[in-house]
Amino acid sequence: MKLAFFSSALMITLGNAIGQTWSSQVSGTTGLLSEIQFVDNNNGWFVGNTGEMRSTTDGGVNWVVEDAGTTAWIRGIHMINATEGWICGPSGFVAHTVDGGTTWTPQTTGVGNELRDIFFIDANTGWIVGVGALVAKTIDGGDNWTVQTTAVSAELSTIWMTSANNGCAVGYDGTILRTTDGGTNWNLITQSVYDWLNAVTFTDANTGWACGNTGQLVKTIDAGANWTVETSGTVQQLCDIHFFDANRGWFVGGAGLIHYTDDAGATWTPRTSGITQTLYSIGFTDMNNGWAAGWAGNVVKWSDSLGAGLSQNSETELSLYPNPTQDFLFIESDETMKLVEISSPSGTVVKRIVNPENNSVDVRDLPAGLYIVTVTFDNVEAGVAREQVVVVK
Repeated sequence: MKLAFFSSALMITLGNAIGQTWSSQVSGTTGLLSEIQFVDNNNGWFVGNTGEMRSTTDGGVNWVVEDAGTTAWIRGIHMINATEGWICGPSGFVAHTVDGGTTWTPQTTGVGNELRDIFFIDANTGWIVGVGALVAKTIDGGDNWTVQTTAVSAELSTIWMTSANNGCAVGYDGTILRTTDGGTNWNLITQSVYDWLNAVTFTDANTGWACGNTGQLVKTIDAGANWTVETSGTVQQLCDIHFFDANRGWFVGGAGLIHYTDDAGATWTPRTSGITQTLYSIGFTDMNNGWAAGWAGNVVKWSDSLGAGLSQNSETELSLYPNPTQDFLFIESDETMKLVEISSPSGTVVKRIVNPENNSVDVRDLPAGLYIVTVTFDNVEAGVAREQVVVVK
């Protein structure tokens, strides 16, 4: 990023932003990693084939081998905090930890199906999905599981619940199932329309995404009742997808593919992962810190000291003044602004103005400190502008 100062205004020439990178981490294994999850910027886990399980408490700088109690392929992990979580795998295998993964206690599921994913909304209520269209639910932290009826036979890859009642499961042959009663009833929304769907995620109660083979990407804005095909810009296998909010998200897949959107999926921008093998899983703790994992033990971390992984291109004049400021921040540009966000250095959005009607932002309610101002323009070609501002008292 090049900065030229004119009076108290800032001229920003947007390019490849300094500090925005995917970089490899030493995982300590060459196995296939099926899922990676972080609950904060320090504590994370990955799982994979041959019972692979490792954890980190320093953001992935060091990964420690954990004994999961199995040598089978661990397909899914779901941690609800830094100490408690569950893993799943073949033959109905589920295990539970309450010490961050140091010890895992097997739980009896009562099923013999290969389990592909596990999802908990709290310490008691969770679901498992897998081969044979299996869905089972627990309300006591996994001590007991009840099989739920799905009325289909397709393999289910993954599940995402937005509440104790509402959620979707997806899988083979483009199967999408939806429940509004905690799984008492699973309604078939679509089948044989889309390719195999590998992942599903929701940003809120209504907005969700699913991705799959041959670049398949579908979206819902009505809690999964209806889905529309979106353009991913690739025919590679898409293995996982993650969104920060309704506009900003990532997906990963074959040949080390990583793409990013900041306009609700209208456009997807390739990012360089430095990996040529398939990435199966991606997750973020905030806009600035994310991890992806996949084939051959590959783990890569996204770091963005500027505040987000947004695509930035062309030259856009943006003036922020006064800087420092103590009451109002004025933002001027030749482009029409669609969204203005002010974030803390950690990536937490503290102020968000959609379609600002004037060029001033009231910052009197913000504590003194350094903030990152991100401006998204109506004109997609204008890119996204970002700069730091200091609030004083």
